[in-house]
Order: sequence, then structure tokens, then C-alpha cells
Amino acid sequence: MKKLFTALFLLLPFSVMAQSPCTTANGAGCLCPDGSTNCDLYPDLTVSQLLLEDNYYQPETRGMLRVSIATPNIGYGPLNVKASDYYVCGTDTTYSPFTNVDTCPDGSSPRQLIKQQVYHKDGDGMSSYNRWAGSMTYHPTHFHMHVDAWCSFSLRHRDETEPDPLKWPIAAEGAKLGFCLMDYGTCDYYDGYCVDNDGGVRNSSNQVNYGLGGGEYSCGLDQGISVGFTDIYHYWLDDMDMTIPADVCNGDYYLVVMVDPNNNFVETDETNNVMAIPFVLNNQNYKPEEIIDINGVTTFCKGDALELTAKHGSSYLWSTGETTETIQVTQSGNYTVQSNTLCGEVASAPIAVTVNDVTPTAINDTLCHAGTAT
Repeated sequence: MKKLFTALFLLLPFSVMAQSPCTTANGAGCLCPDGSTNCDLYPDLTVSQLLLEDNYYQPETRGMLRVSIATPNIGYGPLNVKASDYYVCGTDTTYSPFTNVDTCPDGSSPRQLIKQQVYHKDGDGMSSYNRWAGSMTYHPTHFHMHVDAWCSFSLRHRDETEPDPLKWPIAAEGAKLGFCLMDYGTCDYYDGYCVDNDGGVRNSSNQVNYGLGGGEYSCGLDQGISVGFTDIYHYWLDDMDMTIPADVCNGDYYLVVMVDPNNNFVETDETNNVMAIPFVLNNQNYKPEEIIDINGVTTFCKGDALELTAKHGSSYLWSTGETTETIQVTQSGNYTVQSNTLCGEVASAPIAVTVNDVTPTAINDTLCHAGTAT
């Protein structure tokens, strides 16, 4: 589960929290995007480039890339989502105002429809209204609700003629991920995570309406991200991974992440929800020690045999001259194979085989009665 930061230094300084006149109950000190005194205060969801560029938080293994994603809110208002009393199972929607619907007829968890609460400044006053904004689902291993399809990510080949990264050819793709939306930490604490469209770093000194929302959103039926806060999902959490197909080899790609891919939430700026960074795969090509399967032991007596099988290739050339996928070894020596894989030819590491030529020795034996001597 995500670690919930409760230390005071992760939240707004107490003096700012206590003195700020811009709150969800008081709009006196809140600013509007157009400079007026009457406006909706929308969030602005972005993806942190700094976290994506940290290779420690994007670990790669053969066939798998795990990803860490931070989604700051640098808008004029908080993102606040609230669960409704409507539940969806398949194509059926049920209204259940007094009883939770925990299980669908097929045993799966229902999706619970949610609304986005939008705050409205009117002079010194503050009101709000709700709009439909997708759904949330109970996560059985995290034991709380996740807002569905909060972000998506993919590995792509850059197309120099296409400015939209979402239209670049896909090498690997993850599912649309659900997050438990929460105030994981401030833009002050996660310095450099909150960046505007001009590359400027946002923090308490320059973020408009900083802290609006309270900085205390957490997992549950009322979730969100306050202004000047970020949510973070790290690679070690469930579902923060994508499978790398066998035909994707080492090389240069782009990691492309999008927040709110279904456009469920209204924002101040809908154009800055995608982040694309260069990404190099280093662990996808087969290594020499991964090319041969050994079926048996490499030291045995004359008369027995060892089976060696070449893997991952479409054609093979053994050091014995054989071209079959599997060979039978009956002689001592070092055995290798050239395997033509999807990522090119790979020469295997040598397999050392020892065959012991043991001659039985007879020792006289005497029996006192009829029988067999060994």
C-alpha cells in the first residue's frame, strides 16, 4: 500500500494553513485564471518528468518494465472525487442509496460511479457543484477504492513527423491504471515534480491558491489532490508494470505517460496531460548464459547421455555442426550453439561436459553354497 505521509513537514506550513484566506469555505484570497472574482476553480493534472527520468524508479528486467508515476495538481482548484450511490456490473447500473453493492452476480467487484466536485469562487464566497467523472473500484490487495483509468503508459518508437506522442508506434503497452487519489506530498517536499508548461517549478512561493483542498485527501470514498500537492504510485505497487514482448529488443524508445486518458475530469488545461521521455532498454536481448537448457547432469558415466536444447531462436548451429534444436551429448568437451533470436544472433556460453570412462574391476569371491557372487 502507498505510504501515507502525515508528518507536518510534508503538509503546508502551519502559518500558511492558518492564515490563508483561500479555502474551500472562504474564497476571499483565491485567484481566478482570468483575474476576475467569479469563476470555477479547476485542477490542472500533469505528469512529473523528474520521476520518470529517475532510472531507479523505472526498473527493467527481461520481459518487464515497472514504472513509477507522480501526478501533481498545479491548477487553480483541488481535484476532489466523491463516490455516488450508483454501481455498475457489466452493462447494468444499480442505484443503492442505503446499502453498498460489494459483489456483482459474476463474483467480480462493481464499479462505483463518481462525481468531481468543482469549487466556484464568487467574490469572497465559495460554493461547489458536482459533475459525473467516471468510476472507482475496490482494490482487493490494497483494501481501498481506486479511481479507474487514472493514467496509462506505453513504450513507443518516436515518429519525427508526428508531434503527438500518443500516435507514435507502440512497442509495449500497459493497462489503464486505477489510483487511490491522495495528497501524497507537497510540491515543496517533492521539489521539481510540479512543473508548468514553460518549465517553471511550482511550489508554495509561486503556485496560485496553494493548498486549496486542505492537503488531507486520502484513500476512501472521498479522494483527491489539493492544489500544490502530488499523488505518487511507485513501481513496487500492483499493476505498475507492462510486459515487454519477445520481439522488443534493447535500444532507444520513449516512455509515454498520460494522466486522465479517458478525459473524465475537467481541468484548467487539458493539453498538458501527456509526458514523453527518452528511455533506453538494456535487458531485453538474450544473454549467452540463457541460450542453452541442460536436461540432466554434466558429469556422467560412459554409456549415458546428456540432452542440450537451444532456446529463443529460429535456427541453430552447434559446435558439433548439428543444426537441430536439441542434441544428445555422449563425449567429454565444451558445447556451444549459435542461436538466431529475434534480437539477432547470440553465441551461447560453453557447457562443459565430462564423461567418465570407468572399467569394472573383478575381485575373487568364495561362496560356501550354491549362489551368485558379486
